[in-house]
Amino acid sequence: MSSDRRKRFLKKVAQNMDVSETTISRFETGKNKPTNEKIALFTEICGQTFNFDLDRNLIMDRVYDIYDLYTDLKKEELNKTIQGFFFPT
Repeated sequence: MSSDRRKRFLKKVAQNMDVSETTISRFETGKNKPTNEKIALFTEICGQTFNFDLDRNLIMDRVYDIYDLYTDLKKEELNKTIQGFFFPT
């Protein structure tokens, strides 16, 4: 995507999400984390969907698979780690 086209796209997305272009840029770089509502809105704007419950469960299943293969971390410790990641305090 050309630089001009990308800028126009980001401007349109920012307007549709009711945020600044800087906010979109910060989402991209990881300096800001979008809320679930903003993620859902962004995926809708892009013609996609994201089911947080279904996708989160799928992600957690994959994390368990990877940990089972590559570490000796006990399941309880892993659950605490995942809980902290998905539901920070």
